[in-house]
Amino acid sequence: MSNFPKLINPPIKEIIFTISFSDNIDIEKLDSFKNIPSIQEDFPSITKNIEIGKSKDYEYVLKNEKYLMHPKIGSFSFHRINGYEDYETLVKSIQKYWALFIETCGSLNITNISVRYMNFIEMRQGEKQEELLNIYPKHPFGDSVNSSFMQHKFLSGQVPDLIINVICATTRIDNKVGLVLDILLNKEIKSSSDFNFDSLNELRDIKNDIFFRCITPITKNKYN
Repeated sequence: MSNFPKLINPPIKEIIFTISFSDNIDIEKLDSFKNIPSIQEDFPSITKNIEIGKSKDYEYVLKNEKYLMHPKIGSFSFHRINGYEDYETLVKSIQKYWALFIETCGSLNITNISVRYMNFIEMRQGEKQEELLNIYPKHPFGDSVNSSFMQHKFLSGQVPDLIINVICATTRIDNKVGLVLDILLNKEIKSSSDFNFDSLNELRDIKNDIFFRCITPITKNKYN
């Protein structure tokens, strides 16, 4: 693991890990996952079942104060909401619940894994986008522009079959004006035998490298 600086108050709003698979799992098995006693204990809030037209649209959402879990036919997502948590703890958590999911639904053919970090960088009065991020849209319109959106999509030069999306946009959250820095890493899994949770760990350094290349010293100081 590379040595990246640690921010005291990271500007992270949500972290999402997703494992995608090609199998069309049985709805009864998917439904029984949410009825496992330990799942019900860990996730007291369960949405109503959603079934839109075809069975492949069946899904539900499990939630507690810290986490949101979204199992459905085709993918299994684990979200950290309402604050930051270290990467190792998050990977251990998703590994725990994924093991229960596999135990319930059977062995699955993994096709893709993704890690997404959604950051919100507050803009104080008088601050400009280029003072906070190293990626920003240049334009000839001066200070009259009050919203913007920019996306960069590229292949990783470090990990094969890894596509990276970086989005920067102006927005307002909790009545605060700021910048969304959305970093999404998508890795194709060509064979399920290639998948293990080290696959998620190897994305950590790449995510950190992108984040720290995107932010300026002003932003780094803002959250330290």
